[in-house]
Amino acid sequence: MKAEVLKGIGAGCDEVAASAVKKVKFTPGKQRGKAVNVQVTVPILFKLDDTVSEIKKPKAKDEILLKETKDESQNGLAKLSGKLISQDGGLPVVASSIYFEGTKLGCATNEKGEFFISKIPQGEYNLLVSSNSATHNMGKIKMTPDKTEIVELIIATKE
Repeated sequence: MKAEVLKGIGAGCDEVAASAVKKVKFTPGKQRGKAVNVQVTVPILFKLDDTVSEIKKPKAKDEILLKETKDESQNGLAKLSGKLISQDGGLPVVASSIYFEGTKLGCATNEKGEFFISKIPQGEYNLLVSSNSATHNMGKIKMTPDKTEIVELIIATKE
């Protein structure tokens, strides 16, 4: 079996992840009764040992904190930007999806946990965050014409 790291974090973690995946026993894919090659993507989550530093345990509820609102001319459309952080230590949460439920409006957080969604029509939306195979409902957010909402989203990360 061949294991390839698609998006690594370095520091020796990529090699450990590839080695661990090679040890997993997979059932071969079959097509018309014959074994065929199959590609499988396996997400690997690394976690630092909690005993090294004191980390606050996450609260049960996810939160959204409105930090600032700016007026900018945007042809009647709104913008939402901000940062996604975890409740356990306030660290940025990367590669998570921020989106409005029931729409195609959304984006992913960058390496600093930052995100930016533009061209949002006026309305009230249910804001969702998908992170570590969990979806967090951040609640309703009202977008008004020509406004830029700057928010800080805090989520309880999965242990």
